[in-house]
This record gives sequence, C-alpha cells and structure tokens, in this order.
Amino acid sequence: MTRLWRDGGSPPKSGYEKIPLSKAVPFEAEAYLQANHPTTPDWLSFVDPYCNIPENKRPLNHSSSFVLLIKVKGRIFSATFGYGFAAIHRGKLEPDFGLKVTLNTVNPRKLHSVQARNVDPTTVSKQLVVNQDSTLAVFDVDFYRDLLAKLEGVPDDDAFGKRVAGADACYLTASITFPKLATKCKQVLKHYSSKAYTKNFSSVDQVRPIRDEVLIEALNGKLAHAMRTGDTSALGFALPDIGGYEQGKNRNRLGTCANVC
Repeated sequence: MTRLWRDGGSPPKSGYEKIPLSKAVPFEAEAYLQANHPTTPDWLSFVDPYCNIPENKRPLNHSSSFVLLIKVKGRIFSATFGYGFAAIHRGKLEPDFGLKVTLNTVNPRKLHSVQARNVDPTTVSKQLVVNQDSTLAVFDVDFYRDLLAKLEGVPDDDAFGKRVAGADACYLTASITFPKLATKCKQVLKHYSSKAYTKNFSSVDQVRPIRDEVLIEALNGKLAHAMRTGDTSALGFALPDIGGYEQGKNRNRLGTCANVC
C-alpha cells in the first residue's frame, strides 16, 4: 500500500514510522505515525536578527501526524490526522471523491458552505458560508460558468453522519469507533458510486474538470509551449482548495485512491 506516499514507494523521509496494529483490528490496514516533529516557526527569521534569544529558549513547534491506510473492496482509503494528508500522493487520489459523496448524501435544504471558481484566465475563487443551513439557490452560483470545488452540509441520514463536506477528500463528522472504520468506508464508497445527486444537483455537471487523458496530454503540451514562449496571457491558475493546507492542519480526512496497491 506504500505506493500512495507523496515521496514515492516508501513512507516520507520526514519521520513517519510504521506502527503495528492490534490483532483485534477486523480489517486489512497499515498505520504510520510521525510523532513530535520539530519545526522552526515561520516568524522566527523575521525577529531573530534583532533579538538575542538564548539557545535554550529558541522556539520550536512540535506536531504529530497519523496515517491509516484501509483496504476495502479493492480500494485503499486513507484516514489522516494532523498533517498526515500532506504525506499522501495527490496524484493517487480519486478526483472529486469527497464532493460526490457529499452531493449524494447531503440534504439539499441543509447546505452550509460552497467553494466555487469561474472558468476564465482571471480566476476568481470564492467561499460562500451562510449563517443557517440553506438550499443551493441561496449561494447564487452560476453552474454554466462556475466550477463547484467543495460543498458542506448536513446529511439526509443521521446514521451516516452529522456533517459532511468534500472536494477530493471527504470530511465526515460521525460517531464511530476504530473497528468500524472499514464499515464506514464501505458506506462512503457506496455513496460515491451513486447517481442520487442528479435529482437535486444535476446542474453541477455543467462544468467539471477534464479527466480524458488524451485531451489532458494535448492541453499539457499547449501549457508547456506557452511557458516556453512566455505567452501566459490565456492561462489561469487557482488553488485546488481555498485556504490550502494551513486551514486543514487540524482536520481529519478520509479519501480513497484510484489505484489498488
């Protein structure tokens, strides 16, 4: 299962250690821990030249991360904690996995937030949050021009969870124990494969990222040509998730990979 790592075929070199799992774990899985990882605060380089900080007082931030890889129905799910999601190879993630799960499970009248961006060389990314759960119409997103990047709301089924959100990764607030993680992954995978979203959210398919490998290769060639010639006037760049890694550092994530290892 280690092909999923960001750094290639082995766990990252930044201190992850494989942790043995108890025989009581009723599913196939691997666990990795990065404990007490020291990093220098970003602000230290700004104040350090002008402050005589004693060597034994020099600040270090310490963080711990955990990655659990779960094999379910020929898929590998990654349940990550802390900064663990940063260790996963993003190219191995199933695109729009969390978004599809959310669209298929959320109550269409109980949406909380939406992330979207227009498709244009001047890309405008926006995150819209309402003070009370509402319908999609309240967010005023034009799906003939805007790409839906992330959605959050309350699931229709309380047994599935209390809150669900998703882009590539799925964020699920639910009452669950460790031994039941594989069961929950099976539920999530079932919802991912569903087409139930077409009843209430069919408009989101109007603008979607390109997945055709032949077309992607052709477009990558045009991108490389534009970069070589310096003509980037027709290019637009946008972060895949507003807020990036900093907002997600204390969020736990559940995702699945496209390839079986």
